[in-house]
Amino acid sequence: MKIVYYTYLRDKGGAARVANLIASYLSKEPGYEFIQLVEREGVDWSKLKDASIFHLHSSKNWLEVLKKLVDFKGIVFITAHDFQVLGGGCVYPFQCFNWQKECVSCPLGFTNSKEVFAQKKKLLLKINPIFIYPSNWLKKMGSKMYPGLEHKLIYNGVELNFNPTLELFRYQRKFIILICSSLGRNEIKGSDRWPFIIESIFQEDKEIRFFLVGGEKLSFSSPEVAARVKQVPVLPHSELLNLLAQGSLLIYPARIDNFPLVILESMACGLPVVAYQVGGIGEQVIAGDCGELIAPLAEDKLIATALALLKNPVQLRKMGVQARERWQRFFRIEKMAKEYGKVYVQN
Repeated sequence: MKIVYYTYLRDKGGAARVANLIASYLSKEPGYEFIQLVEREGVDWSKLKDASIFHLHSSKNWLEVLKKLVDFKGIVFITAHDFQVLGGGCVYPFQCFNWQKECVSCPLGFTNSKEVFAQKKKLLLKINPIFIYPSNWLKKMGSKMYPGLEHKLIYNGVELNFNPTLELFRYQRKFIILICSSLGRNEIKGSDRWPFIIESIFQEDKEIRFFLVGGEKLSFSSPEVAARVKQVPVLPHSELLNLLAQGSLLIYPARIDNFPLVILESMACGLPVVAYQVGGIGEQVIAGDCGELIAPLAEDKLIATALALLKNPVQLRKMGVQARERWQRFFRIEKMAKEYGKVYVQN
């Protein structure tokens, strides 16, 4: 079975990582041949010849890619890692319900959203792809927008090749981690609120340390706060996992997100999570079990919850153990890849 899979980047970002994990795992099984097309490096469309499956994961030019697939004779799968392939342009329809009206207008500023959506819909109905979603939250949206197409749920999975310590001393360190997948200010991921969150927590407990990955370079109101914060723009993936395995708590204040890999990796590393109950995050984190979920944008509650947990390292450790157990049961790479393998074979 020849499977051509398409990503915008070769190995950076969540979509490419998931795509490569699937290909890497299933390539070990007999009968699979995977070929990756990378948009940013230039695409040789002749590689589609004799392919039985085309699997689209990410693009910066969805319309052009979809146009190329209209005459493809095999089966097309599209994994919706975010909302872009479904709607009129945005990554996520934050505080917007016009996606239910075919993106007739866009409060986020995509001026041609109605036309883009109409073109996508026309192409998708011609291609007749099978949509796969990492979250039931996004699957419900896609099913409403394209009721005539097939929609499936497969949770993301991640791998961890070491056993993190789950000893109590780790959770007594009061070591908070905040991560944003992009550089610069990112309101969707909540990195614009990091300074307020950090300074508010510091005012209540000056022993807490913070490690920030991504986001814009921050400055703080006092050198005392700055001394408790370390920030780096990016980390190699292996170093990021080692960092997560040392933390006491991950705070993830995204205003909307689908099924972030960093939460799964935190769980694999035994790191409890405090986040808003938005998007698919509630399908990852069980409140009171492996972290806490806060009502959307209830920032004071988010801060108070983080402080309360850090005062109770025994509870934090229990959550860390349960987070790792939940990852082992539901979100391992083996489980995700096998489910993708099933849908490949069945179709």
